[in-house]
Amino acid sequence: MLDTLAENPGHTDAQAGELAVALLMRSETGLIALDDDRRVVLSNPAARQLLGLVDPVEGQTLAASLQRRSSLAADAVAAAAQWLEGRLVDTLFLPLDAESKLSVVPSSGPGGHRLLALKRTNRAAAPINRRDPLTGLADRAWFMERLTALMAAPGGSPALFVLDLNRFKAVNDGLGRSKGDALLQLVAKRLTSAVRDADVICRLSGDEFAIVMNRPGDPETVGRRLVGLLSRAYLIEGTTVPIGVSVGVALAPEHGKDAGALIRAAEIALYAAKNGGRGDARVFDAELDATSRRRASIAEAVRRAIPLNQFRLIFQPQMVLENGGLAGFEAFLRWEHPELGTMCPSAFLTIAEESGMVWTIGEWVLRHACEQANTWPMHLCVSVNISARQLTDQHRLARMIKTVLLQTGLAPSRLEIEVPESALTQQPEALTILKAIHAMGVRVSLDDFGTGSSSLNDLRQFPLHRLKIDQSFVQALGQSEETTNVVRAIAALGRTLGIETIAEGVETLDQQHRVEQDGCTAIQGHVLSRPVPANEVADIIARLLASVDGDMPVA
Repeated sequence: MLDTLAENPGHTDAQAGELAVALLMRSETGLIALDDDRRVVLSNPAARQLLGLVDPVEGQTLAASLQRRSSLAADAVAAAAQWLEGRLVDTLFLPLDAESKLSVVPSSGPGGHRLLALKRTNRAAAPINRRDPLTGLADRAWFMERLTALMAAPGGSPALFVLDLNRFKAVNDGLGRSKGDALLQLVAKRLTSAVRDADVICRLSGDEFAIVMNRPGDPETVGRRLVGLLSRAYLIEGTTVPIGVSVGVALAPEHGKDAGALIRAAEIALYAAKNGGRGDARVFDAELDATSRRRASIAEAVRRAIPLNQFRLIFQPQMVLENGGLAGFEAFLRWEHPELGTMCPSAFLTIAEESGMVWTIGEWVLRHACEQANTWPMHLCVSVNISARQLTDQHRLARMIKTVLLQTGLAPSRLEIEVPESALTQQPEALTILKAIHAMGVRVSLDDFGTGSSSLNDLRQFPLHRLKIDQSFVQALGQSEETTNVVRAIAALGRTLGIETIAEGVETLDQQHRVEQDGCTAIQGHVLSRPVPANEVADIIARLLASVDGDMPVA
């Protein structure tokens, strides 16, 4: 049509311009022109109808007009406004209803203007009977069929994105399952708004989603955009709910020849993204695969460690500074691996948590520590570390401690449970759990204190018996005034709150004198003894008894 106009000398430039505007206004495709400031120069009725805008918006920024006047859903408006304020380099998809969405395609126009073409398109939706009932996304079975078909198509090279919401369980537990369900529905809507017509979205399970796309230009960049999209806070019944997401990416056919292998590769990449600090996207590679196989091998070996009697406990004494009396011992777990040698929990704890073995191992440690403590003088306590994962299940942890105490006969007051400082700030359920443990008569201490970000209010709420000052501060004593001030401040805080303070990692008499002068109430470290096997604890008790005048004071 425009070519015809240009070739017809009977039309002036003004007439051609008027006719072009008339065609624009009658077009069924929505068309909008923006200037450099994102202000609308021209819009046609089709565009305003698709965006739910009643009045012309010329001279205004489209983002502001959407936020004030659009009848689109709030989530769609927020996504559109954010996109319009950005670089306008990718197609935007906004949900209109259950079966269609709005595609907004940007391009460059004359005079430096940006042109937006808007069109309603049908979604590549699963049949009604093949959808997840909560989110309306494809169910796993239909998704696997589509993924298999895309991989089998000539030249098929789809990219698979597997997404896992971070700390969704805390939302479910803290706000209730109904709000957790509402959150999953909002996540599904955001995902739907972000993908192309040919892309397929699935709710794999729980809070895990998957998207298969025809190969995008840079899969890792797409993955990070998905992280940014889903990590914006959600508003649910007046409550702002922050959430994060991690994304694993796998590419066919190089990362998997069939759907099962491709999903496995994407989940390995997802694990790496979560293990790297969460809120990231990782693409599968051979190194990740090798790491995954090593972890699987260690996980299997961990399962066999207890039946094969490969675990053992060692114990390190703790001394009260005021009178030199022995307070008790901390129990440490060691794994005597036949090929890898002696391993500390840090080498396998994460794997044990993921495999669920942390509960079996935790009960073994607790039981053997309590049994050993029963052989010591009646006033001595035993300290046992609890992992962060165990603090997520109140009833299971409390039941385990109660059962072990009943079966071993150890007095609850002789057991001390050590929890990481991060539990105070990162696990809302920890307060309830620790109160339940404290109600049994079991003591609670905060381990590695000073390395986290707990507040005074946190310390006042939690039923704490002791603060264990992290050994990094003790090792740095005398090297900087700042470190000395930190130790003194923690000791003063303990006195104010009526909480004991024990300095960990005390290796020399000079360090012992320094922490005593700084106000700590107890010490633990090589200055007293290295951690020793259970059969050497009696010798430690006897030696420390001999170091005081005749009788060992009761701590």
